[in-house]
Amino acid sequence: MPRERDVYFAKLAEQAERYDEMADYMKAVGDDGSELSVEERNLLSVAYKNTVGSRRAAWRIISSVEQKEKSKGNETQAGYAKDYRVKVENELQKICDTILKLLDQGLIPKAAQAESKVFYQKMKADYYRYIAEFRGGDEKSKAAEEARKAYAEAADVAKADLAVTHPIRLGLALNYSVFMYEVLNDPDEACKMARTAFEDAIAELDNVAEDSYKDSTLIMQLLRDNLTLWTSDQEAGNSMPREKDVYFAKLAEQAERYDEMADYMKAVGDDGSELSVEERNLLSVAYKNTVGSRRAAWRIISSVEQKEKSKGNETQAGYAKDYRVKVENELQKICDTILKLLDQGLIPKAAQAESKVFYQKMKADYYRYIAEFRGGDEKSKAAEEARKAYAEAADVAKADLAVTHPIRLGLALNYSVFMYEVLNDPDEACKMARTAFEDAIAELDNVAEDSYKDSTLIMQLLRDNLTLWTSDQEAGN
Repeated sequence: MPRERDVYFAKLAEQAERYDEMADYMKAVGDDGSELSVEERNLLSVAYKNTVGSRRAAWRIISSVEQKEKSKGNETQAGYAKDYRVKVENELQKICDTILKLLDQGLIPKAAQAESKVFYQKMKADYYRYIAEFRGGDEKSKAAEEARKAYAEAADVAKADLAVTHPIRLGLALNYSVFMYEVLNDPDEACKMARTAFEDAIAELDNVAEDSYKDSTLIMQLLRDNLTLWTSDQEAGNSMPREKDVYFAKLAEQAERYDEMADYMKAVGDDGSELSVEERNLLSVAYKNTVGSRRAAWRIISSVEQKEKSKGNETQAGYAKDYRVKVENELQKICDTILKLLDQGLIPKAAQAESKVFYQKMKADYYRYIAEFRGGDEKSKAAEEARKAYAEAADVAKADLAVTHPIRLGLALNYSVFMYEVLNDPDEACKMARTAFEDAIAELDNVAEDSYKDSTLIMQLLRDNLTLWTSDQEAGN
């Protein structure tokens, strides 16, 4: 059934840490018309908590940077940060509006059990609280009042029908008290609420149901931690577009919004002039993380697909396959984008040997990533393009970069991994890694001070790979 498929996809998305999609799948389940099971309810909560959570964290970081720039008198940068903050706020508002509509129009009216009623009213209050965190003026006041009413309604039902040790009742007390402290600025009421919930639960701890003991005691610990913190607090009492894109990229990096960081750095790369070392590194970090999260997701989903096949669960294996293909398409699009930028802009403009090696290595890496998830002729073609780019980078590195240069060492690391994992040539991989490591060791005293840390870190990775690969060969023999 479609509902079963959506639940399965949601679980798969959770394992792959793709929470926006997990939320979409669970919203579809919520829109189905019937009351959610306990498992479905929890999946919905996890999905939206993580979806909104990453953006709340980003909002705090960007707001902090905005204030710092203002305090330094950097009005232009403060303006950039403000623009980015507003973008995140709009995303937060959209997510909160979506889940609140689902709660008000579907889940709350259908809730028959006290546990469900408290769960959904608490959830409603939480999302109004999140809106109150980032909105100001009348919007903040209105959201705060909606949150207060929903928390109070949940508390009335919990007090009448749930044990003082019930994890949902304790979770409500935790979030309600945080709302009192952070949004309504009422530390006395917050402490009173948290203390009452904690002490009431302590008195009944021997009667906690075994299946909820762990959850209950964890929330009690959080209540106590907040009490400790709150009581101690009471006791204690002119910029160009390119520059703007670089600034936004740094901001996105701090907020761990790597897809957007990649977009900003692509705009810098498309600007026409050669990248600075800082810009080059920002581009690399952005795409490495953007593609990295999807490579990790692809491995997890592929593993699940194989497990489902081995169990004979053809339907679930089909779902996993569909999801894997979706991730593969995202990976292909990202790799195509950076490869086009490298081939048409960055590589032709590279004047220094360091830049030439850096970009050819980067080109090889992204063809290697394509070879990881493609099969047949597509895999072979990508592997050959990677091999040629690695070889070209190696020729320039050998001629113009010191054996201890971190870019030359990084090339040797990735080229040897390619030999081992993609071309299945462990002998050549070991030879390549060993040569790079031993050559660098011999010149270690001559490493430039500013690159010593980077060089020795990559040397350690080369040695770790050698240890692993030689032990694999010995085991095979």
